[in-house]
Amino acid sequence: MSGWQARVGCGVLFVAVGGIWLGLAGGAAQRDGGAAARTPAPETLLPEGSVLYLGWDGQEAHQEAWEQTAAYEALYKSGLIPTLSRAAQSLIHQAGERAGGGGGEAKLLIELYEHLTSHGLSLGVALVGDAGPPQPVGVLVVHKAAKHEPALSAFLKKNAGDELELHEQTVRGRKVTSAPLPGAPGFEFGWWTEGEHLVVAAGVSAVNVAIDTAAGQNGRGNITKHRLWPKYRGGKAGFDVT
Repeated sequence: MSGWQARVGCGVLFVAVGGIWLGLAGGAAQRDGGAAARTPAPETLLPEGSVLYLGWDGQEAHQEAWEQTAAYEALYKSGLIPTLSRAAQSLIHQAGERAGGGGGEAKLLIELYEHLTSHGLSLGVALVGDAGPPQPVGVLVVHKAAKHEPALSAFLKKNAGDELELHEQTVRGRKVTSAPLPGAPGFEFGWWTEGEHLVVAAGVSAVNVAIDTAAGQNGRGNITKHRLWPKYRGGKAGFDVT
């Protein structure tokens, strides 16, 4: 097993443990001082033609209401989730050490996970067919996670080895790191910051599609223009979105 594969395995373990953790708890830029003022709503970064949408606000936005539920009492006040949390962190540290990454990489993964559970994420997957048959493009927005981008970039560059050709470029004022996906001609993935958010895009011409969406250029609208948005996420939804 190569060093890159070992580190991917560590990441998969992290996601698996995190998924269990999220399942239990789920009931519940530019890098300068002006980033917050220029931070767009996460949904405005997702493609209008999305056929799959996931929006999760994170616990912080609903903490007061969450703490009033029986689930919170059963999961947190009982000590169950804190105990599982410590066990999960221990497993991640051990996996990181076995993969040769040491404690620093495990610490980064834990910090990212804790940020994710607090602030949430948004995901839109669209089928884009500008010059041929429709191809999938996914855009993931990790809310208010731009501050983690330097450490995440360093982690990926360190562990990519020769299997990923990472390169940096400036695209309409954004510092983008991207790479072609091995074994998938025409597909790419890349990441950058939009205000305080961290944006990750994957698919055919994914970087340009996502940045066109963010900038409202080349005829690309965002998901708030989708005909179903007012029904399920707008003010007329008729139910509380938690």
